[in-house]
Amino acid sequence: MIIILSGLILRIILTIYNVNFDFLPGASLDAVAYHRQAIFFHDFYYNNVPSDDLTIFVKDGKYQYNFGWIYSVFLGHVYNILGTSHIISSILSCLVWALSALVFREILLKLKINMKKIHIAIIFYTFLFPTSIIYTSVTLREVYMLLFMNLLILSFIKIKDHKSSFIIFINVIFITLLMALLSVLHKSNFIFVILFLISL
Repeated sequence: MIIILSGLILRIILTIYNVNFDFLPGASLDAVAYHRQAIFFHDFYYNNVPSDDLTIFVKDGKYQYNFGWIYSVFLGHVYNILGTSHIISSILSCLVWALSALVFREILLKLKINMKKIHIAIIFYTFLFPTSIIYTSVTLREVYMLLFMNLLILSFIKIKDHKSSFIIFINVIFITLLMALLSVLHKSNFIFVILFLISL
């Protein structure tokens, strides 16, 4: 838990730096685009005030729900509750990463891996890849994909461990929803999920 908390604090520090001082490597184009689109959706959907430079997302007075922008639509709803600050969506990414790390830890526990190896695996998950640290600290879809993939794996493990038909049914529904979300967030993930299922 201390490792995950340390990873969360590191990501929040990087988030503050990225929003208030200078862009982290690879964190400028997509992250800002999702944030701007989320503000546009928020202003249009809640206040009916479209931005002049993003009117391509409106046709006949209605917002065009392009699957590629579902992440920004989600953020637009979050902004309506918490405000439209870029720091909010970035910190949300950090919290989602922490949740994904907890799910990853639960996967390892379910697989009955010893605690020493679990700690090593979590250190790798938290600190090993600089690019991953950056991408899970800013307003990008990747952190949600990571969480959904971990939940997908955990759901398969629960199906294997439980004999209850109800538990199996719930997990199958959950798996279906997760696969749909992964595909919508990034269509290439659908291929990855299929390969994962084949490998089971």
